[in-house]
Amino acid sequence: MIDIHTHMRGTPIEILTYMDYFNVDVAVVLGGLRTDPKTLIKLCGRYPNRLVPFCVVDLREENIAEKIEEFVRLGGKGYGEHKVKLRVDDPRAKEIYRVCGELEIPVLIHLGWERNGWNLDVDGFERVVSEFPETTFIAHGEGWWREISAEVPPVAYPTGKVKPGGKVERILKKNPNVYADLSAWSGSNALSRDPEFARGFVERFKDRLLFGTDFYQRMFTPPLLIYTPFKVIEDLNLDEETYRAITHENAAELLKL
Repeated sequence: MIDIHTHMRGTPIEILTYMDYFNVDVAVVLGGLRTDPKTLIKLCGRYPNRLVPFCVVDLREENIAEKIEEFVRLGGKGYGEHKVKLRVDDPRAKEIYRVCGELEIPVLIHLGWERNGWNLDVDGFERVVSEFPETTFIAHGEGWWREISAEVPPVAYPTGKVKPGGKVERILKKNPNVYADLSAWSGSNALSRDPEFARGFVERFKDRLLFGTDFYQRMFTPPLLIYTPFKVIEDLNLDEETYRAITHENAAELLKL
């Protein structure tokens, strides 16, 4: 099993303990502005068969391309979590997408909504993924998953039946360079609010969905938030082929593991 979305602070012990408890073989460890890329890569390098480092750069700095190239050379396997308070199609963000496409590493991006301002908006995201077809995007967050339905109320985590024809499905159909990260409550809510729709959705896009938890290495992480993504997947009663694709094979192919 591969977890596409975790975070680490300090030493790897806590994240490895979580992984062993839930039988997770490999975890992608996402960077942030408070995490030095070289330190993260070094820590993950202690467990090269289990921890896969992603890194980010500060968009306020110069030489963004050179910084991304450096952490890829040192062992970074992707860019993320890209979570900034800019429009998703801001020119500074586009430079990241361009460079990552050239380096052939995926960009894991948190799409927020109006209340938090991270990488707004889904329509802009649709334009971006078409503009950069050589770049692989992994979409995550409440601003993304609330659009699984064609009817989207003004809340981060909508409930109730899903109306077919949402933007998530449209973007996945049109853009083979887009994957969807099922982690956190945003992903779990999208699949649990309407299980009948979710089973069909998962089957249609089983080659583009990636299991994740959003495990966060800190003492006050609610255990239920870690357990829920596993339960949601189990409750869908997927066939073995689909289950394997989502929990292992898609990520293994994407990350060249």
